[in-house]
Amino acid sequence: MTGLATLAPTLTSDFDSLWNARTPSAQRGQCLVPVSPGSGSPVFCVHWGSGNIRFIRETTNRWSNGRPVLGFEAVGLYDNARPLLSVTEMADRYLRELLAAQPRGRYTLVGLCSGSHIAFEMARRLTAIGEEVDVLAVVNGVCPGVSVSRPEWELADIYELRLAGLRRDFGVADLDPHIPRIMADLKLRGWIDEDARREDFYPHQLLWATAAFAQEHYTTEPYHGPLHVFRSSDIRGPGAVPWTSVAPRAESTILDAADSVEVLKHSAFARLFA
Repeated sequence: MTGLATLAPTLTSDFDSLWNARTPSAQRGQCLVPVSPGSGSPVFCVHWGSGNIRFIRETTNRWSNGRPVLGFEAVGLYDNARPLLSVTEMADRYLRELLAAQPRGRYTLVGLCSGSHIAFEMARRLTAIGEEVDVLAVVNGVCPGVSVSRPEWELADIYELRLAGLRRDFGVADLDPHIPRIMADLKLRGWIDEDARREDFYPHQLLWATAAFAQEHYTTEPYHGPLHVFRSSDIRGPGAVPWTSVAPRAESTILDAADSVEVLKHSAFARLFA
C-alpha cells in the first residue's frame, strides 16, 4: 500500500484545503484487509476513529482461537478518496465487502470505539435480511444516540477540536514542528500505522474528524440480537451509558484495561471466541 504522501505532497492543516483535495469517489480499492491468517469462519473487525485496523494484529493470537481475522480500514486512509460521512454509508460499503468474503452467516463482528456504531449497524442489517450474527462485540464504544459533542458543530469544528486536543495532549502551541515526535507516539498507541509518513498527519486527523462526525449523527432502530459491550473501567460520562436502550440483550463487561488494545488482550474478551 502507498500512503497519502504521494497524493497530498503539501503539508497543511487548513480544513478546506484538505477536504477539497479529497476526490468525491469512495470506490477506490478494498476496505477489507487481511489482519491475521487462520481457519474457519472469519472474525470481521471494524476500525476505530483513526480509520486503521492493522494494529490489532499484535493481539489476535490472544483471542482469535485460530480463526482468520479480517479488518475494515476507512475510505481515504490510503488514497485521496473523500471519507464517508455517515455510519449508514460506511455500513453499506463494508457490508458489500463482507458478503463477498462470506456470503452466508454465521457472522462474527467486532467494533472498536467509533467503529462500534458501524459494526452495530452492520449486524442490525444482517439480521434484518435473515442472516445470523453469532457474535457482536463492541469495545469502548459510545451508545448510539448519546452525544459527545455539541449538536451544532460541523465537520470543520470537530476537526479543529481534534487539533486542539493534540496540542493540549503534547503541550505545544504549534503542531507542525513537533509532528515527527507526535507521530512516533501515535504509532506506539496504534492510532496510526507504522508506514504513515509526515505528509499523512493532517489527512489522518481529518479522517478522525469524519468518524466522530458520523458517530455524532447516527440514529438507529433497536438490535434484538445478543450484544457484548466491553468497556475500560476508567471511562466516565457519555462513554459509560449502557447500550440497553438500543440493544435490550446487551451485556456489559467492565475491565481494568487502559485502552481498547488492552481490552483485546484481556482473557474476558478472548472467552467470546473460545
